[in-house]
Amino acid sequence: LTRMEKDMIMLLRMKNEVLLSAFAGLYGFFIALLLFLVKISSMDSYGFDYVTVDGILKSNIQKNGIILTKKFKLNKSLIICVFIFMIISIVTIYSAMTYLPDYLGNLAFKQFMWYLVGFFMIIIVNKISVENIYHFNWYIYITSILLLAILLVIGEPINGSKCWFTIPKIGSIQPSEFAKISLILTVSIITKNWAKKIRKVPTLKEEIILLAKIFIIWLIPSFLTFLEPDTGAVFIYSIIIIAILFVSPLRKRWFILAMILIGIGLGSFLFLYFLKKDIFVN
Repeated sequence: LTRMEKDMIMLLRMKNEVLLSAFAGLYGFFIALLLFLVKISSMDSYGFDYVTVDGILKSNIQKNGIILTKKFKLNKSLIICVFIFMIISIVTIYSAMTYLPDYLGNLAFKQFMWYLVGFFMIIIVNKISVENIYHFNWYIYITSILLLAILLVIGEPINGSKCWFTIPKIGSIQPSEFAKISLILTVSIITKNWAKKIRKVPTLKEEIILLAKIFIIWLIPSFLTFLEPDTGAVFIYSIIIIAILFVSPLRKRWFILAMILIGIGLGSFLFLYFLKKDIFVN
């Protein structure tokens, strides 16, 4: 084969694998969305998932008027979701290995091993009682903030970003991933406690207080992560906040207002970008 023919074959292979990866990612997204909706439908107004309760509650704890349980089953829908993502990620990485240098090793196998570690972590976390998670939540949040701050000081730049702690012979750890977990826990607990205190229809003052608290909780990790810079993680932080607030008793007018403001902001940006390009020079 000539060089041009080889290049054409390579391009066709890349096109097919990109389409396969895109299809797998889209399929995984719809599966995850379906499982998320199923899970949301099984929750009460405080966000407790009675599907995961181990039959009859074995050890109930009355705390602030809410019954907590020490014993939970692994939620099957969540396990299925994680398993689907595992298959999608391993297949996608394996298909991309054709174009990666050999010194990176077998990345698909490494991904599989990290998923095994993740499954063991799920089992361990499942053994932790709910009240302990509530008790140590702020410690988890503060620890994630400290990791993000320390990363900016001692982290080694990779491709111009300080996003990872590099551990010799093990790999790299990205603190922003742990920040996502702490953000989910903190915002969920704040929202749950707020929902217990309000009336059936919250007042404007109560809603503003909730939004102000959550904004501060979101702003600290977002600012530190933006300095790395890792704007993708900041975007995920925002999606987490929106998703939690959407299933909370917060009135939907706030989401309508947010959509209007986003539309105005995006429209203004596009107007300036296409008609006033001089503003964006340098």
